[in-house]
Formats: sequence, C-alpha cells, structure tokens
Amino acid sequence: MSARQTKVVECAKSHIGSGDWGVFTVRKSADGKVQFNFGEPKCNLFVYEMLIAGGVGQELPNKAGFLGGIFNNLKDRPYTAGQWHNGEVPKMKLVGSGVDGLNKCWPGDIISDGSHVGIISGPQKTISA
Repeated sequence: MSARQTKVVECAKSHIGSGDWGVFTVRKSADGKVQFNFGEPKCNLFVYEMLIAGGVGQELPNKAGFLGGIFNNLKDRPYTAGQWHNGEVPKMKLVGSGVDGLNKCWPGDIISDGSHVGIISGPQKTISA
C-alpha cells in the first residue's frame, strides 16, 4: 500500500460515525469545496474529498449536470459510482469486478458496484457515505 493510499484510508476513517457532513460540502463554494443538495447521492463526493485529502488529485468532470437530468442544474460533480464501476476514471486502474475484484483490492483502493462507491479500508471492509 502506498503512502497516498494510507493517507486516504486514514482520512476516511477519521469520519466514521461522525455524522459531520460539513466536510462534504456540491456546488462550489468560495473555498473551492463542492456542496451537495438535499437528496443528492454523497458517496461519490466522499470518495472525491478523501482522495483530495490523501494527496490524490481528482478533477470534477461532470460539467453538464448530474445523474442524467435529475439534477440538471448542478455542475462540477465528481465521478459517479457508475463511472468508477465502468472504469471511466482516468489515471485509475480497474483491478476487477465482483468477488475477483474484491479479492484483489488493497486498503485505499476504490470499490463500486455501479450505484455506490466507497474506499477499501481492510479485508472485506469499506468506508463510504
């Protein structure tokens, strides 16, 4: 596990059970944070912010709205769970899917089933929002 992966896991673990969603903020605010609206999925923003905190640069690629029109007015969204699942995130390696993929994951890796995304924190353990 790389130092960045370790940092990503440490950052994610620091939010377990906190209920503090103030760090996960989707619209861009003055400080550059992304702020979510009520009812909008938060798992992808959690992964995005933990990668940033861990020193892994990420862009906000979804410029034309979010979730196929459900939140059309929202811009600058992180990669969705579906994009992670489909291997559409640049500079990230897809290690596999299903049980095979899960068995190849290391702490700090990102895991997605297409509708939810989280961070591997240990054997058979994930952290997500």
